Amino acid sequence: MSVPISAHRTSRLSPLAVFVAVVLLMDAVAIASVAVLISRGHIVGDWISFYTGGTLVRTGDAAHLYSASAQAAVQHELFGAGARTIGYPLPVFAAFAFAPLTRFSFLASYLMWMAVNVALLAVLLRLSWRWLDDVPQALRAVFLVCSVSVTALVVLMNGQVDLFVLAGCAGCYALVRRDRPFAGGAVLAIALFKPHLVAAVVLLLLVKRQWRALSGLAAAGIPLLIVPPLTVGPRLVVGQLRPLFSPSDATTGYGFDAPMMVNIRGTVTSLTNSSNEWLWLPLLAVIAAVAFHVAVRVWIARPALHPQSWALAFALPLLYSPHVHVQSMVLLIGAVGLYLVASQSSDRPIADVKYVLYSLLALTTLWALSLWGVSMTALLVMAAYSLFARRWPEPAGAVVSAPQRAELALAS
Repeated sequence: MSVPISAHRTSRLSPLAVFVAVVLLMDAVAIASVAVLISRGHIVGDWISFYTGGTLVRTGDAAHLYSASAQAAVQHELFGAGARTIGYPLPVFAAFAFAPLTRFSFLASYLMWMAVNVALLAVLLRLSWRWLDDVPQALRAVFLVCSVSVTALVVLMNGQVDLFVLAGCAGCYALVRRDRPFAGGAVLAIALFKPHLVAAVVLLLLVKRQWRALSGLAAAGIPLLIVPPLTVGPRLVVGQLRPLFSPSDATTGYGFDAPMMVNIRGTVTSLTNSSNEWLWLPLLAVIAAVAFHVAVRVWIARPALHPQSWALAFALPLLYSPHVHVQSMVLLIGAVGLYLVASQSSDRPIADVKYVLYSLLALTTLWALSLWGVSMTALLVMAAYSLFARRWPEPAGAVVSAPQRAELALAS
């Protein structure tokens, strides 16, 4: 039975829409407050570490890029002796990209990098609007507006790089769908700003034997990861992996802010008020193993380009990575977008405006809770991953073979 158009119009006036307006106003106030703080000389955000890495490269001291003492010395010189040291955690090529911006003041470079992120966000939103063409305009607009809130906002405020990760993964998916797998793999190299977040997509390509896409990734990604460190010192080829495999900030001085992470590590650390890795690492390992098992089962059962496979690949890093903060949840937004499109082509569209608004309400509440020292966002991530794995909407009239049903049942 079809739903009258008037009902859809009424849903747009849901009281939740008022909540969205309030959230967006809060977003605007938050980003304005950060800008005011920085303009007054306060040093905030992750841009501190990126600016430090770029400075080490520009001043010819890139060989000490991952030295906590060298980073501390630079930050004390730039920001004063009382500044908290935030280590540089990204690959070497990223520091080379940041280096030209360090010729300007911290404030000027921060605003320049924010402008780059805003431009990239605008491109992603424009492409998403076209990609979501089958989704009703009201739902499309609400989803994209909500997508900017919290996750993309944190990327902008912190001067982060996660929009590049999302652009690389989404670009790879789009180009592989257009039968341009080599170009898709090359675009995926953009996401190597945070290699640990790309691993799931690479595994998907391996499982589905997408050799041309993997060749494109190798052609673009290997020089990106190898050439810059070789120009400085061969030991940095391996040294750039150290932040990814150091479970404790106590051993590196990198200041991971574990109690605010959106994975199970953040939940356990915030509830126990302890950074002991043995409290959270075994649980993280179990969750990651189950998540990988479910994903691989679905990947085997589904075609290489099935949206469910890519949605799981987008969301999976949030479950297996030991270092993941709220800005990386832009990947989850990409997965939700895939789910949203699939829901509109199913026999019963199960996603509408109210579901998007409820999701924003949950995410905003959990994010605010983490600011008060209790990180429960991992529960939302696990719930979303379970939804993608167990309740993926099938197209209207789709016929699923018995072997596929058996494989999907095992995956669930």
